[in-house]
Amino acid sequence: MPKLLQTPPLLSYDALYAPADVEQAYAGWGANCGPCALAASLGVEVARVRRLFPDFDEKPWVNPSTMWTALTLARRKAVKRGNQWPTYGLAFVQWEGPWLAPGVPVGAAYRRTHWVGVAETQEYGRMLYDINAWSDASDQGAWIPEAFWAEEVAPVIMAHIPNASGAWSLRWTCAVEQEGPHA
Repeated sequence: MPKLLQTPPLLSYDALYAPADVEQAYAGWGANCGPCALAASLGVEVARVRRLFPDFDEKPWVNPSTMWTALTLARRKAVKRGNQWPTYGLAFVQWEGPWLAPGVPVGAAYRRTHWVGVAETQEYGRMLYDINAWSDASDQGAWIPEAFWAEEVAPVIMAHIPNASGAWSLRWTCAVEQEGPHA
């Protein structure tokens, strides 16, 4: 039987890392929500995860297979969680709309997705890292409470997606090992 990740103790909010080079990585190589969420979850700058996405120049998107490969290249243990929030890890959010109707190719749905980092904290419960979020400390990605993300950040993102219904769901998630940076 494979050894699963042990559920770690809840983190302190102060232990969560938000990369400071998001804008620089976007300008330099087009880093988007996938690499940035991974960097936040690994506790490293976005520049450190560039090598984990070797085909990014040709395919500048991150689907679950690409993220799983990046985690493997980072030598970080991870466990797929289906569509349940992990205690610490990554979530692939699906924006809902007509692209989810029966018979519509999966690629149409994948073009309307978004990556966030996930961490359960002692102080604030579930926190999400989003490249589009802001805080007093950063205007280029931040860890924010899930409720704030759902009420303030997600609607802003969906407003830029034609025909989005205003709803979202978890398409794929994984728990990620927390110990030290490996990227």
